[in-house]
Amino acid sequence: PKRLRVRLFPLREVAEAAAESIPFAEGSILESVAAHLAKVAGMSLTAGDFDRAQLPPHLRLHIEVVSDAGDVLAAGDDIAALRRSLAPKAAAHREGLLERAFHRHWNRTGLRTFDLDELPERIEATVDGLRVIAWPMLVDGGDSVSLGLAADSETAERATRLAMRTLHSIAARDAIRHHLEYASGFQELLMTWIASTQLGREALMSALVSAVAGRAFVDDRPIVRTPAEFEARVDQGATVLSTAVQDVVRAALALHTRSVEVLEAIDGPAPMSWRAAVDDIARQRKRLAAPDALARIPWQDVQHLIRYVAALGLRARKLRTSGPERDAVSMTEVARWEDEMSRAEAALAAEGRGIAAIAPFRMLLEEYRVSLFAQELRTSIPISAERLERAWRDRGQFVQQPSSNPRSAPSITPS
Repeated sequence: PKRLRVRLFPLREVAEAAAESIPFAEGSILESVAAHLAKVAGMSLTAGDFDRAQLPPHLRLHIEVVSDAGDVLAAGDDIAALRRSLAPKAAAHREGLLERAFHRHWNRTGLRTFDLDELPERIEATVDGLRVIAWPMLVDGGDSVSLGLAADSETAERATRLAMRTLHSIAARDAIRHHLEYASGFQELLMTWIASTQLGREALMSALVSAVAGRAFVDDRPIVRTPAEFEARVDQGATVLSTAVQDVVRAALALHTRSVEVLEAIDGPAPMSWRAAVDDIARQRKRLAAPDALARIPWQDVQHLIRYVAALGLRARKLRTSGPERDAVSMTEVARWEDEMSRAEAALAAEGRGIAAIAPFRMLLEEYRVSLFAQELRTSIPISAERLERAWRDRGQFVQQPSSNPRSAPSITPS
């Protein structure tokens, strides 16, 4: 756009310097150019500021995806859009390869204990000359778990850790509930929980049992892969169960106390100029302080989660004391990344993959929100728009690029 281009003169010299400085074939070209020009001009510039429609056809990379028979399956100049449109076919192709390679041996449902001979880290087979690699995983199903195959190791580990919480919740449910009944602070937590979630005692118990199981048996420990290892972990976890219960009750009380403070801060009539900010705060609170929040994140991230919710309360109070103008500017900074996250999560879901590949970026984005809306609470790491740009380029390269090995199966093995 002209409003940005005026700070990049002389254009020819700037363009030549960019071509020489930007590494070839590393990440997105638009994001790389935007990052370079932002440094040159000393201003904020993102890939979204470019109007790709103005590029003449001969400067656009035309892509055709063809089948083994040579038929064109899809064509265009937007690789991300092509991947989204082909995701259902890619998922079906992957499932077909998995079935042929492993003959459904890794599909079981209704597991309520570790009823497996072994859960290997990864398995391999060859189909039509293709080396097919998959990662066995356990998948949480609420009151049981299932056995399946993941397309990458991060997805397998994250899913298996959540499923292990369920198996240990089943194995130790009575003992955990007994400790919770007599835990210091439980009654105060119950009242706060009701105000925060509008749910009752049994829902709280269910959420806490899962979180305690994670704290005592799963988090900060290697994944168990045999029945003997599972039984040994049950015995080890039993020795720290009381401490784990107290840790979780304290954390849950802190989280939902902050959540109630947010609700109180945004309650009541507000000017229309606040509406966008209030709606964003409400959405964030609902996501961060969800009933199962402590049951689905690693223990080492719990204190950060509490701080993120506290930041929402501080942001809401600033609306009343400082007005919505600065908040609106910060919301614009965040909105682009929220849109990127939504698209990436949708693309991964369409491909049948979990969000493990971009989960670390979500934490960075929450830290960025703290830096914009609640600086007083401080961030756990140095964070800036530039760091988000770099992190997204690194993460996007893993998520979007298919394998370059022609004899591997890219729908099975990520690059």
